Amino acid sequence: MPHRAPRLDIWLLDTDWRPIGRVEGDAPWRMVVAHSIRLQSRWLRLEQARDRRDPPRPLPADIALTRTLRRRLRPLGIDLADHLIRHGDATFSFRANRLL
Repeated sequence: MPHRAPRLDIWLLDTDWRPIGRVEGDAPWRMVVAHSIRLQSRWLRLEQARDRRDPPRPLPADIALTRTLRRRLRPLGIDLADHLIRHGDATFSFRANRLL
């Protein structure tokens, strides 16, 4: 069975961090920003679904992605509420683990 890349979804959240929209992670970032502006969403949550063979914790690339996105989105008035990595029944939260 081939190894799959983790699926990434970007959830657009309201001010109470409730989902109001979703964009697939492979969408162009201008689309994510456009949807955020259209829906007046100032918060995003990244959600990755990991293959069972991948570790249930962030890889260095996950941490770099999160930091880069946060740095690039802040000037637009958009911030990350969390980055979740789902692995089977387990979930790793960047916010809960103080990586945000």
